[in-house]
Amino acid sequence: EAIEIMRLFENATDTKMQAGAWIDENLRGASLGHTMDLIPFDFPPVRLAEHKVVVYQDAAELVADKDQPDYIVGTGTLLFISGPEERAKFFKAYTLVKEFANSREVMPDSWTIMHANTTVYIYKKV
Repeated sequence: EAIEIMRLFENATDTKMQAGAWIDENLRGASLGHTMDLIPFDFPPVRLAEHKVVVYQDAAELVADKDQPDYIVGTGTLLFISGPEERAKFFKAYTLVKEFANSREVMPDSWTIMHANTTVYIYKKV
């Protein structure tokens, strides 16, 4: 069984590594926002000293911030935007500029390994 799981990952693209490299190369000095935590399974590895990073407790706090960051980095959880009002405010303020998706589906419909190689979305402030 362990060998089967390893085979699922062998041709997969590491989305967070790709996103982190792209952010460091293309968004140097930009402010980055994220909801929840800057923990490795949910945020791409970036050179933190080169960015102003703002972590929001939730989407409501993000959309209420008058000094929103230049970019929002979100994962497959799509920033935990649950309410239609917050969603509308977010998509009025930000537009998708880059998406890093896995080259293959690792395990369909599995919450337990969602963060293993989830899609990373990068939104730019309008």
